[in-house]
Amino acid sequence: MILNRLLENGLVKQEDVPQFVGVIRTEAARLVTLVEDIIHLSQLDEGTAPEKEQVNLLELADSAASALREQAEKRHISLSVTGESAKISGVRGFLHEMLYNLIDNAIKYNIDGGKVEVAVSAGDTAITVSVKDTGIGIPPEYQARVTQRQGDSMAEQKRAWPYGRIDLDLTAIRF
Repeated sequence: MILNRLLENGLVKQEDVPQFVGVIRTEAARLVTLVEDIIHLSQLDEGTAPEKEQVNLLELADSAASALREQAEKRHISLSVTGESAKISGVRGFLHEMLYNLIDNAIKYNIDGGKVEVAVSAGDTAITVSVKDTGIGIPPEYQARVTQRQGDSMAEQKRAWPYGRIDLDLTAIRF
């Protein structure tokens, strides 16, 4: 409907329609993802998150990598998943999203012709998922902040927000 109006008013040329449709689809998908993230945060905040189940992290990493393989191939980035079967109790959708985001970022911030290696290993007391890439990396002065919990300043901001609780902390989690 919006595209028709743009065409009728002469704001978009017919030959530009495919590009506009592509942009509209991309932005619509981005908005859907944003809404889903807000719903997930709300569920976690209210304690109504989906039930946990036994999830094989190697299979989940394979699935996330498969969904991103075309994106990697376009930039000639080799993408591999190795390791051993390792099961944990968790929410499959949340874990998949976490792995997808890690791999997606490793591809986005990589160099053309680079590598992304995902490895899953199970030790006696922990399961490790590592994502290595040949990308630009995080400058050394910011690396410590990646796993740092947000402190008092974040708590003050949350108290000052008059519309309820919204948590958007990025924290590395160890199992």
